[in-house]
Amino acid sequence: MAEAPKSGGAPRQNKTIKQFAGMNTQNERNAIPEGQFHWLENVQPIGPGNLHSIPGRSTSVFRVPPDVPPPPGCTDLTIRGQSQHSFIIDLAFDIAGTEGPLTSIREAWSRIHNGELYALVGNSICGGGNMWYTNECCQIAHFKNDNPTAFEILPLPVQIVEAYFNTRMGNSDEFTWASASGSATGLKVAYDLGNRILNYPIDVNNSCYAIREGSVWIWNSIDGHVYVFTTTDATVGTNYLLGEQITAMGLTADQLIAFSNGTFADSGDRNLIYMDRATGTIIKKISIRNLNVGSVAVVADDLVYLLTAGAHPVLYYCDGNEIIYIGYCTNTDAPTIGPAWFDSGTFYFNKGYDVWKIAVDCPPEGGPIPVTLSTDAVTVAPGDTVNVTWNNLLVTEPGDAILLNPYHGPSNPISWPGSGNAPVASKTIGPAVSGTTTFTIPLSAPAGDYIFQMSPWIPTAVWAGNSNVFTVT
Repeated sequence: MAEAPKSGGAPRQNKTIKQFAGMNTQNERNAIPEGQFHWLENVQPIGPGNLHSIPGRSTSVFRVPPDVPPPPGCTDLTIRGQSQHSFIIDLAFDIAGTEGPLTSIREAWSRIHNGELYALVGNSICGGGNMWYTNECCQIAHFKNDNPTAFEILPLPVQIVEAYFNTRMGNSDEFTWASASGSATGLKVAYDLGNRILNYPIDVNNSCYAIREGSVWIWNSIDGHVYVFTTTDATVGTNYLLGEQITAMGLTADQLIAFSNGTFADSGDRNLIYMDRATGTIIKKISIRNLNVGSVAVVADDLVYLLTAGAHPVLYYCDGNEIIYIGYCTNTDAPTIGPAWFDSGTFYFNKGYDVWKIAVDCPPEGGPIPVTLSTDAVTVAPGDTVNVTWNNLLVTEPGDAILLNPYHGPSNPISWPGSGNAPVASKTIGPAVSGTTTFTIPLSAPAGDYIFQMSPWIPTAVWAGNSNVFTVT
């Protein structure tokens, strides 16, 4: 490295670097290539590819790239609100690349923390289509520093000579993975990076799990119950009825929050279910019908992120009472339905064989900025004209519109008609961040309760907020 004069009048020492390869910013820098630096002090560029040391003492250090501190108090528990720009979905971890050009990969993971991931990766056609839980068929892919390329590939420390058809995703506060045996009942969860495996006697068909502080909650797809175990004991413990088709769960200090992909009777009736962990009482259900939610990341009782499936995914959050629009993605990497993870300001989700990510900005210093929509209508007749006002639609497009739709009541307060279903009426308002427009109630509108809905165009209509409810007579 370049060296400046030392105290006590030591002779000046210079070193010219003719092949400057840049800064090395990885965490482990005990051995870095020639021409790279892990820090620089008193160094001045004097020509292309050359650095020169300058005599003098300095306590300042310039980091490349510079550390950009988040706003004061902004953590993963901070409600970030509406994005001020459209999102880009980026590849987070190239799990498929660890197995080569295969199309039969199986994967399982449950936690991402500080850009680190441990994932079980298997080749489902290995062993004649049985995917044995052995080093011939499976491996552990270890990713670090949010680098899409695996840091290392590790063998299974414990092997089980059983055929495994399925891997299972979960949500955990420690690195785990789960798999389901095709020849025995039970969900096997690997702890301590695969050194310890517990077999939980739960039906494995579409089961999902959540772990927090030693408590293990597993949903049973046969009877609709969630069963409670520990990370050290697979004995059947307490169980509570959820009664819906659960595809993802997360635990907070006092609640289980589950993502229902439909009830047993109605596949379209999707909900967020909040259950008291101490009593098993269902505290509330928040309807997300017709939003086409694909991935859910539970952060806290008042912060659950939801990402829609399909083209141009939309990101929302739930504050424990209502769903709030954050923003949409310009590219079309739709998620696989299931659990997701939020860490270090980033929403991670599974798609195909890989893990993808969306960076979610901290809110401005004044706090989150929601979209608002209101109308002066209270009771109106078909043919009447009303005023509709909107504010704070931060990312606008020419096709942004306000829709008129029936209000379906407290059981479905969003009342979004869903993709492909025409509204009662609509009016284009974009691109405009805020404004007021007049809206004529169609003569054909049946009597009943109605709402106006904000619908950004991306290039398909999505839901971003409702007005107050009013009545058409």
